[in-house]
Amino acid sequence: MDRKLIPSDVVSSGTIIISDGDECFVTLTVRACGKEYYESVCRAKSGKEISKGSILVHAGHAVAEGRDFAKMTATDSACYRVMEPYGRHGSGLKLYPNTIDLTNEDSGSLPYAEYLFFAEDAGEYDAEFIFAPSFPVNDESFQFFEISVNGEEPARINTIYDSSRPVFLSAQWTEDNRRNAKIVSARIHFKAGVNRLSYCQLSPNLILERIVLWDTKWPPKESYLGPKNSYVFE
Repeated sequence: MDRKLIPSDVVSSGTIIISDGDECFVTLTVRACGKEYYESVCRAKSGKEISKGSILVHAGHAVAEGRDFAKMTATDSACYRVMEPYGRHGSGLKLYPNTIDLTNEDSGSLPYAEYLFFAEDAGEYDAEFIFAPSFPVNDESFQFFEISVNGEEPARINTIYDSSRPVFLSAQWTEDNRRNAKIVSARIHFKAGVNRLSYCQLSPNLILERIVLWDTKWPPKESYLGPKNSYVFE
């Protein structure tokens, strides 16, 4: 494509569909103008519906920003807000009011944000939940959130690695501030098709910036900014 032939004030687009019998299809959409161009590739096996807002798991990897949720719920006492611009990736998700504590509440009544991931094949994934380097608002050595995949029993995760001492006396205090991020890992299982990952903040002062997933066989390379954002189906 020669972009110099496209006037700067004109946007041109086209779609190419490549099919392989009834098994799968590939859709390539190109939008271009005189200054820049964008490409998006969507691939799916037949018979699997792709919900709007789904994040594509491509080559065993997927990245969701805090703002990329497909659904959000709230209660009379708590709600999520997207903070923009925020952090190194542009957005953060935080529960308000800032001091609310839901650690003793029943999981079925909690507000949550739901992220949709489309995976062509079932498999095990490692997930990194990347938070702003914030810490408990008091001397407690815990700061919890919960996740649930496809309606399974929620898993409660502590973002504080060492609960035997005050956070400001731990190595995590130094490490999280040095890298400007708090990173917590979990192992999850995805089915083939659309997967629902529900995130619920329980403790105060947590700000979710990013979720990074990868097939356990293909860990990503280390970098300050991390992998690029994944395609989100519109």
